[in-house]
Amino acid sequence: MSPERRSRGSSASYGDLERLFDEMFYWAPADAARTEVDFLLRKGSPFIAIEVKSSRRLSGEDFRGLRAIDGLKGLTRRILVAPVSEARRTEDGIDVVAPLGLIDAVRAVSASRLSSELETH
Repeated sequence: MSPERRSRGSSASYGDLERLFDEMFYWAPADAARTEVDFLLRKGSPFIAIEVKSSRRLSGEDFRGLRAIDGLKGLTRRILVAPVSEARRTEDGIDVVAPLGLIDAVRAVSASRLSSELETH
């Protein structure tokens, strides 16, 4: 269940994420076809998993990768990004946000991590 390094892009959104996190990965287990997570963002040792969907209508299949990765050591948050009208959290703790809400959600996790690091030093 180890992540693979994802190649770097050149968009402004990537630049925002690059400043907030140390590394970006793609995740797909070798033993499960059609199960993957688009992005794993790492800051220190914790990870955030992000899956991106283009459909407004979400089904259980859309959450497959985020549910499969739940046991990854260091995973602190799972986020599904889709063109939804309202952010919500599923019963099993997956945050569903609109594309414009993604950077805020990621910054909140990064700020929380930084705050806890400052408190321990």
